[in-house]
Amino acid sequence: MSAGLAVRGAIGTIGVLVGVYGAALMLQLAGSTLVGVAKWLVAGVILHDFVLAPLTVGAWWLARRYLPAVVSGPLAGGVVVLGSITIMAIPVLVQWRVVPSNPSLLDRDYSMGLLIVAGIVATGVVAWAAELFVRRLGSGTEE
Repeated sequence: MSAGLAVRGAIGTIGVLVGVYGAALMLQLAGSTLVGVAKWLVAGVILHDFVLAPLTVGAWWLARRYLPAVVSGPLAGGVVVLGSITIMAIPVLVQWRVVPSNPSLLDRDYSMGLLIVAGIVATGVVAWAAELFVRRLGSGTEE
């Protein structure tokens, strides 16, 4: 067995164990909380399949049509990453379930945090596209 296969197996095993632990913790929650979690999971799948995935395909299609080929892959990857992060951040961005008696709950400017993450993702997309461009120049391949 190769070292890579062993590492992947170990990571997979850890992932399964963490998932089982999370499921065990969720089963201890009240029924109404579980219903809320189930609603959010369903909403996440719907948002992904009917909003994020079409936007990603659209961004890739526009990038392939109007931008150099080295940009389309990184741009689509950036849309996937940023879209997924934004979907996960929706509850804190709209501050659902804010409790006035607990001011420490949702006490940050999460929109600024999302903008910072968007900047980091954009920087990664630009760096990835630049690396592909330099690699293509080095190989002497034109678009």
